[in-house]
Amino acid sequence: KTHNIYVPVSRTFQDIKINDLLTIPDNMPDIKEILKIDAWVKPGDIREMNEKAMVQGEIRLNTLYSSAENGSPISVFHCIPFTEIVEAPGADDDSVVAVSFDIKNIDVGIKGDLNGNTKIISMESTVAACVKVSKTVQENLIDDCYSINDKEKTTKKTMKISEFVTSENARITSRITPETPKNMSVKEIISCTAT
Repeated sequence: KTHNIYVPVSRTFQDIKINDLLTIPDNMPDIKEILKIDAWVKPGDIREMNEKAMVQGEIRLNTLYSSAENGSPISVFHCIPFTEIVEAPGADDDSVVAVSFDIKNIDVGIKGDLNGNTKIISMESTVAACVKVSKTVQENLIDDCYSINDKEKTTKKTMKISEFVTSENARITSRITPETPKNMSVKEIISCTAT
């Protein structure tokens, strides 16, 4: 019988450097100090080429800073799109390229504009891309076998599976109610990130 077999072809890792200047909206106060940053990557489109792939993504950056006016905490959100050509050994028109991203490191700083206002965030980041190439091939496998002349003999071979690969997506829902210490009250949730 003819069966479709999923075959992993290659897996490579590549660092992508992304630097940008991010502007705080005019209606928000200037930056006194950056308190915390949360960054993650939203994957985009992938276009397969011969031995390479063009990948798109978007860095989502949530920055918590203190206001230069009164020191109150302010949260600002930025999206930084990027497009990169990455190595994808074995990629061709019949293969499937999947890419996962991870923020390897990120540095942010405060810059002043021409008017002396501190409304610019300088960002330097390294995104680690894991590029997996696979393809599905059709193979003819023996489904049933018999002989009328000889006694049939069954043999078996034990094999070790080093990696189980599946294209299924698992969804897990978790509901937790976090509690703050008894001597603390929450006025407002400014930033919440799950990774």
